[in-house]
Amino acid sequence: MNCGIRLSPGTFRISFGPTLAALALLGACNVDAPQSSTGGSRGDTCERFALVRSDYQSTQVSLVNDGGAVTSASIVSSGTRAPGATSALSSDVVLPHDPPASGALVLIDRYPNGIVTWLDAESGAVEGQLNVTPGFGSNPHDYLEITPNKAYVTRFETNRAPGRVPFDEGGDILVIDPSQRSLSKRIELSAYGGAVDPRPDRMTLANGRAYVTLSRLDASFERAEDGLVVVIDVDSDRVVDTLPIPGLKNCTNLALSPDARSLAVTCSGIFKVPGPAQVATSGVVVMDLESKTERVRATASMLGGAVASSIGFATNDALIVVVFGDPGDKLTSIDVGTGRATTLHTAPASFTLGEIACGCGDRCLVPSAEEASLLAVDATSARPLAPLEGSSLPPRSVGAIGPMTARSSAP
Repeated sequence: MNCGIRLSPGTFRISFGPTLAALALLGACNVDAPQSSTGGSRGDTCERFALVRSDYQSTQVSLVNDGGAVTSASIVSSGTRAPGATSALSSDVVLPHDPPASGALVLIDRYPNGIVTWLDAESGAVEGQLNVTPGFGSNPHDYLEITPNKAYVTRFETNRAPGRVPFDEGGDILVIDPSQRSLSKRIELSAYGGAVDPRPDRMTLANGRAYVTLSRLDASFERAEDGLVVVIDVDSDRVVDTLPIPGLKNCTNLALSPDARSLAVTCSGIFKVPGPAQVATSGVVVMDLESKTERVRATASMLGGAVASSIGFATNDALIVVVFGDPGDKLTSIDVGTGRATTLHTAPASFTLGEIACGCGDRCLVPSAEEASLLAVDATSARPLAPLEGSSLPPRSVGAIGPMTARSSAP
């Protein structure tokens, strides 16, 4: 059951300050969390991660360390809402691709709620919420903090009848002020969709520019244009370049190498056209950002299956991706220099390996719903960490809290 409460059209801002320990559990939700929040936890960037756990009916957000141990079982869940607030979490919650430099824990509640929530990870306090879907279900997919006063939000859906309330267009990047929890302006992307909707998805920041994937799918999700990454100058909020991905479609996620010289993009193909047709347009591309040329392309046929949207660099030359395989997901390492792919781990079922977090030493953390734990993954191996405690909900995505400005040695 989806326990989120959708904001009424035109309601843009909600701010409140009580700790989640005071929030009541909604009995209609099937979250098996404690009756009140377990609060936040302290730690440096590589000692503290947010973990989204979900069965696609309920959501619970935990805090874990890089050893996979739970430090707070339920900082917030879809079974909690603040007194006087109009939105609880739904079952469709993701973390920002890039951890906010401010150190805030940010949650993107995608569809239908369209809410961005800020929390203090140390205290567990909710600092505020912002509706980024006025007038229609814009389905926000990512949040990228540019400065303390500016952030971007990608809005995946396009409104077919805009103009009823401000900022109801969609298919764009919404520019917001996190300090005020307010909407500022939008970056129009309709010109980059080709004959379909642009569908902006994940973002990353490098050298004063935001790199944004466009899925470029029509309303039925059956027709697509070739993948495209648009490049935004974050001072002017203008598109200043594009990186085409010819031959591949439904390109959703991306990863920046530790030296910020290479950008990897995943393209899953069209799910509504499964089989050989999907595999033919799926793969991973690694681009050199200075020359804007491909360093390596690993197609789905080379990898043994269509590519999922989970990706990360363990090192400058080792890319970790999830591939849909038989019988289940495959965790694969790709050598960027040679293009050689190595299977590190095979799950017993599909859609069980979640979104990757890399950046602490030469390893990544990958949620595994089947193992009910995080996997510690490097260029050559993958091993499960301790079983996750505090909930029976499967782990789906993990993300660092705080800026990943330098890589430390993982224990």
